[in-house]
Amino acid sequence: METTEGAANVLGTTHDVPSSKDCTLCHNGEPGRVLGFSAIQLSKSGPPPTLTSLASAGSLTVPPPAGVDYPVLGDPATAAALGYLHANCGHCHNPHGWPGSFLSQHLRLNVAERTLETTAIWTSTVNQPTQWFRAAGITDRIVAGDPDHSAIAYRMADRGDSAQMPPKATKQVDSVGLAAVRSWISSLP
Repeated sequence: METTEGAANVLGTTHDVPSSKDCTLCHNGEPGRVLGFSAIQLSKSGPPPTLTSLASAGSLTVPPPAGVDYPVLGDPATAAALGYLHANCGHCHNPHGWPGSFLSQHLRLNVAERTLETTAIWTSTVNQPTQWFRAAGITDRIVAGDPDHSAIAYRMADRGDSAQMPPKATKQVDSVGLAAVRSWISSLP
């Protein structure tokens, strides 16, 4: 079925396909408009496609220097959380994304950011106040060591109202992603 209006519960699942207008809210914030193909996401070991395999095949417009990858920073718990935020939130929460033009929270990693504390994710979230969101006494995006009082974890766990993140096409909480982000927040000093 083809539609520009979107569809609910596609193929008998609980997944909704947003309208074509709503699709641009996320896809316009991603260079190239394709989600899931950043240098960071492709900097992985395992079967192709990888950044290395695409560069070797001459498939990249601007390939990295030979042998260079851009893995997600940090210990396994940190890398899991930052990788999740980059892949699932960063395409909107960046200076080019829908909320990026008015929201100072950036959840996209940049290949030039090579220390955890200099990443936009860290500098725009850890112990930083929310701009407009207020619920259940939550006033900071990430409260180091306290996921229960961190807006990011709260909004990832919420469904069915204007607080939920992502705001479109999801009816179920990504429990694996939420666990990764909560674990990372808990580990912060």
